[in-house]
Amino acid sequence: MDSLFTRFKGSEAFDVDMLDGLLCSVIQGVAETVLGIYKPEEARKKEDESAQRLATQLDMQSGIQLVRRAQRTSTTGLNMVSATSTATPMAECIDHYSTIFDTRDQIPNFQAIRPDHEPNSPSHSLNTPLSSILPHIPPCPHLMKLLCLDLVYLIPLLQTKSSFNLVECPAPPLVGVMGLLLSCYATCLKQPFPNICQLYRACLLSGQTPARWNEALVYPLCKYRNKPYTATNSGPISLKCLFRKLFESLILPVVSPSGHMAYSGIQTSFRSGYSTLTNVLTLHHLIEAYTARHIMFLDVASAFDSVSWPYLQQELKEQGMNPVVLQLVYQLMYRDMSYSLIVNGCKSQKQRPTCELLQGSPLSPLLFNGFINSLLQSLNWNSQPTFPSSLFFADDRVLIAPTITNAQSLLNQASSWADLHGMAFNIPKCGYMVTNQPLHTYLPHMLTLNNHPIPHVTSYQYLRVMFQPKGLDFPEQANLLC
Repeated sequence: MDSLFTRFKGSEAFDVDMLDGLLCSVIQGVAETVLGIYKPEEARKKEDESAQRLATQLDMQSGIQLVRRAQRTSTTGLNMVSATSTATPMAECIDHYSTIFDTRDQIPNFQAIRPDHEPNSPSHSLNTPLSSILPHIPPCPHLMKLLCLDLVYLIPLLQTKSSFNLVECPAPPLVGVMGLLLSCYATCLKQPFPNICQLYRACLLSGQTPARWNEALVYPLCKYRNKPYTATNSGPISLKCLFRKLFESLILPVVSPSGHMAYSGIQTSFRSGYSTLTNVLTLHHLIEAYTARHIMFLDVASAFDSVSWPYLQQELKEQGMNPVVLQLVYQLMYRDMSYSLIVNGCKSQKQRPTCELLQGSPLSPLLFNGFINSLLQSLNWNSQPTFPSSLFFADDRVLIAPTITNAQSLLNQASSWADLHGMAFNIPKCGYMVTNQPLHTYLPHMLTLNNHPIPHVTSYQYLRVMFQPKGLDFPEQANLLC
C-alpha cells in the first residue's frame, strides 16, 4: 500500500489504484480465512460423479460442460516442445508472440496517431477525467445508472459464474481451486463489501482503470493435436483480473448499442441464436442450389491479435461510439498493457504489446465485430438478401460469387480493406474452390489476393467441417471425427 501511495500520489489514476489496492487487501484477508477453514481430506468423500450425471442430461449447458471437461483432460500433462534445437520453448514463444503483438513497424507514424499524441485532438483527450466532460457528451442512460452502482446489482453477475446460490451457501460446496474461489465469493458477499462499487464508480468518473487490470497471464494453448505442440502451433488465451472482467460485463450494454453500430447480419459469431452451424448449412445450401459457383476461403493471420488501436479507434469513431465508452475501451484494452507467458509451468518476464484484443475479455468480441463491420458492409452492399457475398464467423471468412469477375472483385475489396487496417492474409492457408463444375474447365490459381495466387483446392475444412465442390463432404467429415 505504501508503494501504491508513493507511486500514484497526485496522479489522475491515484483514486482507482488506491481503491484497487484496498480491495486486494480485503480479498487477501478473505482468502486467508477461507484457506484456514478448508479441510481437503473432508471435502470429497466419494468419487466424482459429475461426468456421469452430465452425460444423462440433454440440455446445451450440460453438453458444453462435458466438452470443457474433455478438453481439460486432453491437455493435462501436455508440454510444449521446441521447433528447433537452438532455442527453448519459452524463448520461441516470446519471439513468436512478440512479432504478433507488436505492430509498430507496420503502422505509419505509430506514435503520432496514438490517442495521447493526436495533433488535432478535441478539448478533452482520452486522459481527461470523465467528470469534467460529462456535460459535453451525448447522454448515455446506462452509464448514468452505473454511477449509482450498488452491490445488489453485482450479485447477479457473480451468480452467473457458478451454479449455486453464493449468498445462501452455508459451506464450501466444491473442492479444488474452483471450490476455494467460489467460497471466497460467498464470504465476500456475506460481509460489508463496498469497495468494489466505489472502485467502479471511480473508474467511470475519472476515465481511468487500475494499472493492475492491464496485466495479463497468457497461456499458449495447443491448436492442432495431430501436430507437434510448438509455439507456432498454439493460440493465446489471456487470464485477466476478475474484477476487471466484472467491470467489462457492466459496461457491455453501453458498448453494444453505442453510436450507430448496426452490425452486419452475415457476422454470426458472438450473436445469440447463431453458431458455426448457421454458416455451415448456409454455405452447403448455396452450393447445392448452384448459386455459389466460386468460393474463396480466407485465412487472416492472427486476426484477433493484430487489431491495433489506431485502426480500431478510427472505426469506432466513425460508428459514432460515445466518447466516454471510447475512453474506457482504450483504458481497458491498450493503455500500458503487459503480459507474461506461461509455458510448461514457467512464467516469462513482462512483455509489452502494441496491439491485440485479449481473447477471454468480455469486450473483445463486440470490439472485433465493430472493427471488421466496414469490411462486411463493403462486401455485401450490392448483394441480394437471399444471396450473401460473404459469410463470417469471427475471423473465419468465406467469399461467394456467381462469376469469376465477381470473385476477383470481392478479393480486391478484402485486400484493400486489410491494407488500410493493418491486417494480413495467410495466403497458403486460403483456398479457392469451384463448385458443381468440371475441374478442368478452370485453370488453377486464376484468382489472386494481394497479387498472390490463391491455392486451388478440391476440399477445405471450414469451421472444422469438410467441404468439397458439391457441398458438405460427409464421408470425410466422418473420418475426421473418428
